[in-house]
Amino acid sequence: MTSSHTPTETDLRRGYETRDVNLRALVVFAALIAGLIAGSMGGLWVLWKYYQRSFAAATTRTSQTFDRDQVPPPPHLQNTPARDYEDFRREQEAELNRYRWIDREQGIVQIPISRAMELALKKGVGSLSREKTDNSKEDIPRKTPEPLKPQDKEERQP
Repeated sequence: MTSSHTPTETDLRRGYETRDVNLRALVVFAALIAGLIAGSMGGLWVLWKYYQRSFAAATTRTSQTFDRDQVPPPPHLQNTPARDYEDFRREQEAELNRYRWIDREQGIVQIPISRAMELALKKGVGSLSREKTDNSKEDIPRKTPEPLKPQDKEERQP
């Protein structure tokens, strides 16, 4: 890096530069930074006051059609979400544990879920042992493939 300052004979003898910092440039730089900070703070203060006044003016005006007793449209906020959830769960449990007609003409009824599971276990509905296919009406046994025996592996190799 080049410098415009050439060392004097004294600098060379001492092994370091003896010239002082340019004090005037340092003071001017510090004054510019302080002025920039003060100007920014003043501008922000003016902006803050402007927004305070415009907000106050906007909140004091009310609409001609505004009615203080008007209830907002649903959904309303929950005051007690834990109790609301408990009520919801209780309703759902009641729905799962009751008898009712779904379609009287076709003979479809709703029964409690525990009773439905008992009947499903008795009849074998949903078991993995048998499955119906769409192509045929008969039950097709479902088998898991047996592992290959050593002789089967040898026969299959070409």
